[in-house]
Amino acid sequence: SASGNYYVNQCGDGNPNYRTGVNNSNNDQFQNRVQQTKGEVENIGNTAYQQNNNSTVQPLSGQYTTSFVDPESGTHHNASISIFFTPDPHGNGYRINGQGSDIDGNTVIEDGFANYDGNAWWIEKNISGDLSLQVLSRGKFNFHKHAFEGTWLANTMLGGPYLSFAAAAATNQPFNNSYQSPFDIPIVVATPEPEPTSPYIKL
Repeated sequence: SASGNYYVNQCGDGNPNYRTGVNNSNNDQFQNRVQQTKGEVENIGNTAYQQNNNSTVQPLSGQYTTSFVDPESGTHHNASISIFFTPDPHGNGYRINGQGSDIDGNTVIEDGFANYDGNAWWIEKNISGDLSLQVLSRGKFNFHKHAFEGTWLANTMLGGPYLSFAAAAATNQPFNNSYQSPFDIPIVVATPEPEPTSPYIKL
């Protein structure tokens, strides 16, 4: 389409903001990529991975450690992210939420999805540092090994592969079926207690 060509033509190496920050053209391209990724991942057939299939391995919710390279400087960076998987209400996989921390600040996962076979995407938004920064991650979880292989793309249109991405606890635990599924963890509901009106109560 004409609008698609406009975005491509406006986002080249000649654009002074291409590598240093977010501009409208980059943001439009990024949002288009997010929508494309959502559609591709969530439309992957899951006929062999239905929810009632007892052989399906449950994903591990918890802290993951990751490393990546800044494509501009070539510097390696480490990051951590807490990822939580909850059953998708439509029964197609798992919704992803959580929060992370890296060289650019703290993030929250605004939205995300994983199929039963591990194909996944999620989008993080900075809540400290550069508040305009968003990052789209796409790839595939290995639920058996509690690991992820994939790529990241910032809304500056810079991106690259994750060099490593694995559950922090997975390196200290033997791989067996004894770990507790995140869906078996009891939910604690807090109920507020009324404030006492006075330390001395007359009866």
